[in-house]
Amino acid sequence: MDNVQGQTDHAGEKRKTAQDTLYASLIALRHGFLLVPNSAMADVLWVDCLQPSQTRGLPRIGTAPWHGQLVPVIDFDVLLRGDTDSPMRRPRLVVLHALSQTRATKAYAILCDGQPQLIVLNSAALQPLPSQGDEQTHCVLGRVRISTREALIPDFEQLECEVAGTQAAFP
Repeated sequence: MDNVQGQTDHAGEKRKTAQDTLYASLIALRHGFLLVPNSAMADVLWVDCLQPSQTRGLPRIGTAPWHGQLVPVIDFDVLLRGDTDSPMRRPRLVVLHALSQTRATKAYAILCDGQPQLIVLNSAALQPLPSQGDEQTHCVLGRVRISTREALIPDFEQLECEVAGTQAAFP
């Protein structure tokens, strides 16, 4: 959003354009939120469809059927902090489109707590925050404040590498 240019009206004041706007979703985790663009969102599934993995403590917690295929399910909290002990009140699976067209997986899911919240943002609504030491930054591009909430911006490239790596280990 740094490269966004607004248009100037007749009075010479900058007005907001569609380019100044980000349509996104806040995805609740056990300990915070992820901020993802709506274009990455594919679906939200009930957690009941999760087919659990037999291996505990890994980011990949199983698979879920979606549009005739099994998509890997990742617990982002395990990637960040290794935390699987905190319960979720309303667990769901958020299916995301894979950005990389070179990998076999075209979609994957993230375990979340409740329905994602759709939001419309502009550059004034986002305040960059410094990284915190307890997160593994290889799957996080940055941290922002949106009003009173802090959210992580995932590194989709690294996240998809993580999905591909765990998928290779657990077909």
